[in-house]
Amino acid sequence: MNLAQAARAFVSLLPKPTRTEDGRKTHDYTMRGPGHDCTFRPINGGLEADMIGWGHGLEKGDYLILSNGADTTRYQIAEIKYFSDPPDMWALRAKFAPRGKPQQSKGG
Repeated sequence: MNLAQAARAFVSLLPKPTRTEDGRKTHDYTMRGPGHDCTFRPINGGLEADMIGWGHGLEKGDYLILSNGADTTRYQIAEIKYFSDPPDMWALRAKFAPRGKPQQSKGG
């Protein structure tokens, strides 16, 4: 198996993006490898981030799930630019997007 075949095999194992209620995609970057990786540079204490990475299908407004120690953190893409070579390489600016807490029912 050559490197390109190994990368395709790895990417085929990754979870597919899911959609939120508002139709935006959520991309899981907790499992990283060839063709699905990123670097993260926090800005403003982590409320924003600059990232460079690889992967297809990311769009402005989509969410990214990133590893944060034993937990995960969610960011929303504010700006994204794809490079022409390789075509799956991108640079983006993201904003911290905490997930909402479950609603508790009011009862008496």
